[in-house]
Amino acid sequence: MSTDFASLSHSMRVAGRERGIDLKLGHVQQLLACAFGYQTLGGYQSAPGEPSRIDDGTHLLLDVDALQERAGSLNLDLSEQTLFELVNQTFSSRVPQGGVHTSGADFYDYLHDLLQAAVTNNSTVANRIGDMNVDGVDEIYTPFDFELADLPSVGDLLIIPVSGFILMELDVERPYAGHRLDLEINLSMERLGRRLIGNVDLDFERVSRHDPDDGPLPISRARAYARLLGLSLHLTRELDNVSEVPNTGNSGDGHYGFFVDFADADPEHVVRAIQAKHGKLLFEVGASFFDNVAHDL
Repeated sequence: MSTDFASLSHSMRVAGRERGIDLKLGHVQQLLACAFGYQTLGGYQSAPGEPSRIDDGTHLLLDVDALQERAGSLNLDLSEQTLFELVNQTFSSRVPQGGVHTSGADFYDYLHDLLQAAVTNNSTVANRIGDMNVDGVDEIYTPFDFELADLPSVGDLLIIPVSGFILMELDVERPYAGHRLDLEINLSMERLGRRLIGNVDLDFERVSRHDPDDGPLPISRARAYARLLGLSLHLTRELDNVSEVPNTGNSGDGHYGFFVDFADADPEHVVRAIQAKHGKLLFEVGASFFDNVAHDL
């Protein structure tokens, strides 16, 4: 399934009419050209490398601020939310397996969720777990970095290596046969246009039982908080904006640990649970508390 600029233009006019907005074809074409990263329709049409057809599964990285500015220059009084809804519905109707993302962080979240789902549904992972005497999956950890600046030139491929692991719940009634699988996954995508990303793919290079000789098991920040607070991992995964300040002592020259302060953390219901359990929100931990804590997604 694929589409083209003319079909997208038609769908955007339909999306407008459904909202009581009668958009001229010329205005729609200018807005779509802006959504694709160009100031004018002529600039888009003359740009080398932009695909003539857009395949299903293509993602649009939308600059909503630029789109609203372009709408204003066309004397169209449309809010950022309305413009996003118009573009999103247009893409959804023509490339339903793709998506519209308003920031690098938004696209990162999509990639992260894609990774998590792929690990959960991977047959090799399921077979390896089946060989271990465990009672289900406790945590899937697939850390990676992505920013819009990382994207290659149009037509080139970006490959992001992901090294992660899966922690399992132990079945204490069965012999121990390991509780961690290590993962090596290649996350790849192709830059199809100035604002278009496609051919997002995942290649599982390695799924293997963890070798204890590889060193101590890294844990997520949420798990470290869970151990500190005696709360469930389900709750501590929600924590954000926790203050972690080094304890340098009275002289300011030493390093004796950290002050972990949940007073300004989110969400409130987790903060209330901490206060109810401990009667305080400020905790002092040792210098090695974060030594084995990996970057928490």
